Amino acid sequence: MFKKSLVLSACLCGLFLTACSTAKSTETKSMSSAATQTTAPDQGTEGNQGGSAPQSVVEGEKAPELKLMDKDGKEVSLKDYAGKKVYINFWASWCKPCLAEMPHLEKVYQKYKDNKDYAFLSVTSPKDAKFNNANALDEDQETIMAVAQKTGITYPVLFDQKDNATFSFGLRAFPSHLFINSDGTVNKVFAGELNEATLEAGLKGLK
Repeated sequence: MFKKSLVLSACLCGLFLTACSTAKSTETKSMSSAATQTTAPDQGTEGNQGGSAPQSVVEGEKAPELKLMDKDGKEVSLKDYAGKKVYINFWASWCKPCLAEMPHLEKVYQKYKDNKDYAFLSVTSPKDAKFNNANALDEDQETIMAVAQKTGITYPVLFDQKDNATFSFGLRAFPSHLFINSDGTVNKVFAGELNEATLEAGLKGLK
């Protein structure tokens, strides 16, 4: 269970917008946009293959490990960014709030991409067999990358494997955002559409 509520700091609350539920059926992509909620992860998650409760993401504690794959098939781990201030955007190609915030994220990425103290990442859950996501939350890699290209984003798009990200972070809505301090501890984690000012505030709050 969460040891404490995962909420925004006062500087972020005023810009907290909307999110899509991750409860995506394999037969339909009809999603309802609703006010964002934080749900205790012990109620289950689509990415839980082992049957046990998902890990908790607790502000101030170490972020769970992530084992992802990039568009070229290279393995990527959160450990690869040790010592950096890390921002991760969890999204899906069918999620309208995700697409709406992408231009804002891209603007901020352009400001930070050459700053070696920061790492700016995004993660999706594709349904391609090679990723072994038992309960994939997105379309196939080709569709995801086509959406990314159409939206004009240039920040890295990484792919979940074996439902690792879904399970480790107890994802309940898209988009979701994770800010990790340079020592590997979680600074902030929340769900909901954000804008350029909100993201920059989160990045500047990293230690």
